[in-house]
Amino acid sequence: MLEQIAAYLEKLGYTTEEQGSIEKYLVVFKDGKPLGFILSDCSVRVVSDAEGTGDVEEAIGFLQKNRDLQSVGNGEFLLAHYRKDQMTTFFDVKNHLVRYAVYLVDGNTGEADSTIFESYDAAAYCFVTQSRMIDLNRYLPRQKHLSERIREKLLHYLLSKSNHEPERL
Repeated sequence: MLEQIAAYLEKLGYTTEEQGSIEKYLVVFKDGKPLGFILSDCSVRVVSDAEGTGDVEEAIGFLQKNRDLQSVGNGEFLLAHYRKDQMTTFFDVKNHLVRYAVYLVDGNTGEADSTIFESYDAAAYCFVTQSRMIDLNRYLPRQKHLSERIREKLLHYLLSKSNHEPERL
């Protein structure tokens, strides 16, 4: 697990150095300054007065949560794919947030367009609808055109004035 943590932190801009002969641990650096230690049980021990240690702890928590997912890109994990389209998650170190990215490949040009989301639900909705994985229009009730709605209201009005029960259309 320490190797995965080291590789992931390096993708996020940190430097790591493995230490210890009996029990391995990592020393984490940012811009050449030591931030702390990551022990073999993945706990973090910080250097006093070091800035940015919270980022390391959050990044490690994110990595532990997503370690079973396939790693893609630079520090991203694959959540879903359909044909050439992908939905990934990553840890945004600058803003201390977990973010989601949707990559949609244009069938004509082959170029990928990416959109970043802060919400899993918004990313998943975009991925499902834009990748055409599911045709949601099939499951949503069809909206009637304005002329159909006016015709129905007029018909109901006229039938109510003639004391007849309206027929269902």
